Amino acid sequence: MDKNKILPSLPEEIIIDILSRLPPISLLKFRCVCKSWSILFNDPKLINLIMKNNIVMLRDDNTIYSFDYESSSSLLPDDIASHIKKIHLPPVVRAHPRIVGSCKGLVCLTSSRSYCLWNPSTREYKAIPISTAPGYQSVSSGCSTRDITHGFGYDCLTDDYKFIEILPGTNSSRPVVGVYSLRSNSWEPGYIPYEFSRETPPGVLSNGALHWFANSSSSSSRVLIAMDVGDQSTREIAQPGKFDVNGGNRHLDVLDRCLCMLYSSDDSSESFEVWVMKDYGVRESWMQVYNIPRMTMFGRTLRCFRQIQCLRNGELLCEIKTQNDDKADDSTMVLYNPKDDKVRILKINGDRSYFTSSIFQIESYVQSSVSLNSGTYVDQEQEKKDLSVAFKKAIWK
Repeated sequence: MDKNKILPSLPEEIIIDILSRLPPISLLKFRCVCKSWSILFNDPKLINLIMKNNIVMLRDDNTIYSFDYESSSSLLPDDIASHIKKIHLPPVVRAHPRIVGSCKGLVCLTSSRSYCLWNPSTREYKAIPISTAPGYQSVSSGCSTRDITHGFGYDCLTDDYKFIEILPGTNSSRPVVGVYSLRSNSWEPGYIPYEFSRETPPGVLSNGALHWFANSSSSSSRVLIAMDVGDQSTREIAQPGKFDVNGGNRHLDVLDRCLCMLYSSDDSSESFEVWVMKDYGVRESWMQVYNIPRMTMFGRTLRCFRQIQCLRNGELLCEIKTQNDDKADDSTMVLYNPKDDKVRILKINGDRSYFTSSIFQIESYVQSSVSLNSGTYVDQEQEKKDLSVAFKKAIWK
């Protein structure tokens, strides 16, 4: 029998359909099958096709949990301990990690001044080198980590992932921007005409741009800015008319693939507001889509609406800051069901229903086979040690 005819040739669309049903870790292994498959799995079009469903990532201090959307197809119990699992982190960011953002399967993490890109699905990671740009290190060395603003996004024009670091300016200089390119594995310096508050949340990625609230250098007003991931050009985005004043608490997120604003007033009104920009960049397209009732938990009033995720069952997973006389820096997770307008406190383990807001985050990512071409994997060193021990034991038997 002709060896070349043992396996019939299948059309590419059928091969892609079959491969798209497999987990990303298997696809990573299949890169070694042949040269054509290795090239195929690096094709951005194929990567987009085989991306799996969203996974919610929950960070609490040094621990990050994954929370599969598939497990939330029906109403969740108040305690979701059985629906989550702990994720092993890259060694360079295991001490108080912070999630900068996620895009197309990659997650960007920071820990103090250590940065890395990570694919949780394949466990591959890449440590981001420190910038050596002239003048950049001198500014960077004098900064507190709380004064540095971050962002992570994807440039579709160049098929490149970029990490943004914004260092505060001095009285005589503008804030400095450092841009790390995964494709070139290098940094480029720049400047931005906006000032950022201390502990500004990471930039929110939407429509190819990163978004933050910042202070305009030309006025004292707080504005919503967008920085293009590709060329780092910045522009101001119009906010809903009622939010032009500086009062109230405003946070940014993405809901149904649209830029959204989470608003909570300072006067402890009866609800939190969720606004979505249906037509990006058009002020008139801002629409209020949800009014989430406030509630009180153990004497704490839920005050500041910080993050939101939409689950497959239609419920909204929200992070809301609590406040009272004794503890003003706690956060809690709540589930809001728009169908019956009910809000429930969500617990991770037993009676743990609140977290320290400075070390708690909610993020989502898609399962993907995107490769960082780094050759480094989480727990790789431990696995090598285990294999070495097992090999030595086998020899001595």
